[in-house]
Amino acid sequence: MDHAVLGRHKKGRVVATKMRPVKGLDFVVGGIPRSGTTAFADALNRHPDVFCYASETGLLPLAQQIGGHARIPPGSIPMVRSFLREALFSAMVEMVEFNTAMGSPEPTVSFQKSEIDHFVSDILCALGTRGHTETLTEIASATLARELRQRSGKTFVGEKTPSNIFALDSNGDARFDAKGAPPVFVVVRRPLPAILSMRARLANKADVFASAFSGDAAQQAGLYLRYAFACARLARRGAHLLRYEAFSGNARGIMPKVLSAIGVSSDNRSIS
Repeated sequence: MDHAVLGRHKKGRVVATKMRPVKGLDFVVGGIPRSGTTAFADALNRHPDVFCYASETGLLPLAQQIGGHARIPPGSIPMVRSFLREALFSAMVEMVEFNTAMGSPEPTVSFQKSEIDHFVSDILCALGTRGHTETLTEIASATLARELRQRSGKTFVGEKTPSNIFALDSNGDARFDAKGAPPVFVVVRRPLPAILSMRARLANKADVFASAFSGDAAQQAGLYLRYAFACARLARRGAHLLRYEAFSGNARGIMPKVLSAIGVSSDNRSIS
């Protein structure tokens, strides 16, 4: 397997740790913003047995931010409920509606506000019963996986949010190539095209979701580097590194390797 295109860095012995980065999801996608993570998710969705939620939930970074690997005290549950509900409504409803209004295709799986409330309740209910043995990140990812399987009807499900890499990067020294671990794909791109894409997004005054790219070119370069360093650290721990320039020019050569890592076979229809 070509490490320059899609590879796993295997320095040293692979050791499974007790901390599982995610649970339930069959794969996770992250990477540098404006670097082709959505195009990669769309390519995955061409396979009849695979579904990648490409609209982004931000759930794994949110769960990591709230709880990390610590147990959440019962008295904090109302605050966690409010925080999750507000953040997920913004990401999974408002941002999807904005993107559709701007010309993006209607997503095949979408959520309404009332469904976000139920989704958050399911997460917190599971936290109440399993919070002594599982982290909020594990419970949230398992709940998301169940929702995606039910709504998509697909066997293999995953989620794409660029900042997933930070949730995974904070997960101690857990290996992503350990036996039974779901594959992690990190999508990267050369700095200049990514930064120019950030600036183009920011130039759209109607885009209220572009604030992450605010500032001058130096600040955007700093944002790029923050993500790029996290991607590099994940690659050293066994994540699959996918270069957008290589993927966009050779999907037929790369997607069979990607699908094999997930555990499915490919055909011409699923890699075109």
